Amino acid sequence: MKKRLIFASIIALTLGFGETSFAADNISTFPLRESAELKGVPTGFAVEVPDVVELLNNPEFKFNIWEGSDYITDPDPVNSPIEWKEIDATEAQNYTWTDNYQQASQTIHHEDENGNLTSSEGAIKVEMGNSEIKYYSYNYTRPQNYEKMPNITISPSTGDVENVYFYGNSGNVVIISGQANSVIKNVDFIKSGTGINLYQWKIIKGVKSNFIDNGIPISMQTSYINGYGVIQGNNVNNANLKFMGAWGSSQVNFISSNFVGNHDNSEGGAINNGNSNNREIISNFISNYVISSGAAHGGALFNVGTIGNLESLFISNVAFGDTESYGGGLFNLGTIGSTWSAGKAFGITESNFYFNRAISENGIAQGGAIYNKGTIGRTEINGGVLNSNFYGNYAKSESGTAQGGAIYTTKDLNVIADNGTSTFKDNYVQVGNEEKDYQAIWVDGADTKLSLQQFNNGKMYMYDNINGTDGYTVNIQGDGTGTYYMLNDIKNANVGFDNTTINTVNNDIHTYEFNSLALNSNTKFVADVDLVNEQMDHIETGNNYTITDGAKLTVSGMNLLNDAEKENTKIFFAEEDLANNVDTTVKTVSYSPIYKYDVKYMIDEDDNKGYFMFARGANGGGGNFNPAVLASPIAAQAGVQATLNNTFNYAFNNADMF
Repeated sequence: MKKRLIFASIIALTLGFGETSFAADNISTFPLRESAELKGVPTGFAVEVPDVVELLNNPEFKFNIWEGSDYITDPDPVNSPIEWKEIDATEAQNYTWTDNYQQASQTIHHEDENGNLTSSEGAIKVEMGNSEIKYYSYNYTRPQNYEKMPNITISPSTGDVENVYFYGNSGNVVIISGQANSVIKNVDFIKSGTGINLYQWKIIKGVKSNFIDNGIPISMQTSYINGYGVIQGNNVNNANLKFMGAWGSSQVNFISSNFVGNHDNSEGGAINNGNSNNREIISNFISNYVISSGAAHGGALFNVGTIGNLESLFISNVAFGDTESYGGGLFNLGTIGSTWSAGKAFGITESNFYFNRAISENGIAQGGAIYNKGTIGRTEINGGVLNSNFYGNYAKSESGTAQGGAIYTTKDLNVIADNGTSTFKDNYVQVGNEEKDYQAIWVDGADTKLSLQQFNNGKMYMYDNINGTDGYTVNIQGDGTGTYYMLNDIKNANVGFDNTTINTVNNDIHTYEFNSLALNSNTKFVADVDLVNEQMDHIETGNNYTITDGAKLTVSGMNLLNDAEKENTKIFFAEEDLANNVDTTVKTVSYSPIYKYDVKYMIDEDDNKGYFMFARGANGGGGNFNPAVLASPIAAQAGVQATLNNTFNYAFNNADMF
């Protein structure tokens, strides 16, 4: 009895009972040791919208223009005598607002005693999502070296127009004959009718101008801003640029501009690209709009011609139609990505779409950011929508149909992450006051294919659902280096997996229901696992599978949400027709907050389905713990244990003496 009490006292003193606890609830707070494949999922991140004031006051457009056939970088950017600042709602009341979809307002002009324009002030409002509205005022101050000019008609070789401004004219620079080939450089157009009017078969070398509060800034019919020409500057509160080609094609090389608060009553709030070729558009489109008593097309950009490449930022553009609305940011019935454009001819690249919307009062609303009924991408180089992001766009109908919160397409479309990222988040469709359906893409037509591609470590994050006509196809494919984060549902689709990693980790167990699954080549799969409820992320098709010979779905990573309540846990993963084509590289251990598990994949002989077995040692002990929980400060217990062992040895060896 004495020996027992002595040993108990020694143990108590050594462990310090009453001061240090080894309770499970303390241990469970230590972090998981995360595998590299499970990192990098931006769950719940906030959207960082570019600062509008900084963006507009400091445009950084990179383009090649002006001299020579090889295209050089223009060393002399356009003069931008416009200052933007954010104002609060109280200040914004000084401007006239008509309704929720009328962004630009009354503009105030000032002239000196000689009738010269000195400045103009106006404002726009920008909807930033979550019902947040910001207001921005713009102030134009005329450069002192600018001369006020009346209308000009340019004949062949009459030279350039430079360092002048036009104010209040019904028509300004009119090119009506011959091959003028002139430059309109540092020329501003304020509160006029048509700024530049190019008639048939006329060529102009370039336009570097600011257009503010005009009717039509530039009107082209079968004309050219030729081979190495550019349109550059600020376009604020105008009707749209019109590039038409009723008898042929107009042509523009580069458009590199800020388009803010421009508008139309039918097609393209900022640009109406009719039967025209545009090599590249690198611009900012902010709060442009189309408001129509009928159908509205393309809140910022309307294209039925050809655009070689589009690399732009779209913020808070809207198409609002009483009967129909198509493409809050972009309406495409033509081609984007063509062989006509050298170098970067691809499609839509490195573009961002924030809070654009297609709204219909009584009918159809389709494509909050993009409505596509044409071609995006060059098939010979597998182009499409590359490394572009879509946040908070929506399509809404008050009493009709709403489809495609970010993209609506009737044509085959590639969405690509190539050595970059592509993210779809918080895009939705809504009818009236019904619950929002977080839907990124709507695919119209059972024969239409949507390809989601990841190359060169590219990452695609799909938080919102994909839906469409029953039987359409979604191919998720890559080169074996990229990852598709499938954090959504893909509804009514025939889905294909091909040489990529499918990562479904979002701390929520989900069953992915497809019409069918084609396993076209080896594909990796990373899943959430709930040991308590004996569930894990998996796919179900009703045994409708097409599997290429030898193709495997390899479970290469697991995210355990909790610890099993028993020593052996069996979890369903694969239907019968898929079961034999599943394997795993997670064979030895998988980590939970406390224990480690042996993992094994098996096919049950009773139902021929695939299951994962998770086994934990019956007696517990340090050998079955996640090593992370043995790290500091718990590692201090290892020192305690060593001291305890030495104490026991000493006590037993000297028991009689004690």
